[in-house]
Amino acid sequence: MKGIVWAYDRKSGIEKLREILLEYRTIGIDIQDFSRDPSRPWVSLQNSDVWEIVSPSETARGKRANVSYVDGRIPKQVVNSIIRPATLLRPYQAITYYSGYTK
Repeated sequence: MKGIVWAYDRKSGIEKLREILLEYRTIGIDIQDFSRDPSRPWVSLQNSDVWEIVSPSETARGKRANVSYVDGRIPKQVVNSIIRPATLLRPYQAITYYSGYTK
């Protein structure tokens, strides 16, 4: 499974990815590998799932996923033109919104 956290800003994206990783850890799935390049953050898990943090900009074109977590601050036009078309990998697709506001 391939997942993308579509982040309005890097800080909220990292926070959401941490939440996702904690959920995996509660069911006994740990990190297998991760990006050492802070400009292209991704995490590979023991069950072969891969998650990455992406900014919905022009550089995001070409990204594909089964599951997309979308920062609620991202404009609807961007969701419809970039994120929805990128969330199309088979056998299933899902888009979930999260609050990107940080404390």
